[in-house]
Amino acid sequence: VVAILPAVILCDGVCRIENIPNISDVSSALDILASLGARIQSVNKSTVEIDPRGIQPRVITHDQARLMRASYYF
Repeated sequence: VVAILPAVILCDGVCRIENIPNISDVSSALDILASLGARIQSVNKSTVEIDPRGIQPRVITHDQARLMRASYYF
């Protein structure tokens, strides 16, 4: 899922991602997506819907990137 979440940036509509584990890399990826402008809605504890249509290009800060082991996906 750590590779799938950043791929949502390439979509042109709402994406539903299921079976998401509760790990720090997932939380960091969702925080990064939100900071870029994506709207994230939690459906339940293992499912989120992400609307990437509001994403604006910007540089991810070092503080954001260092919290996620797979930040290179962004």
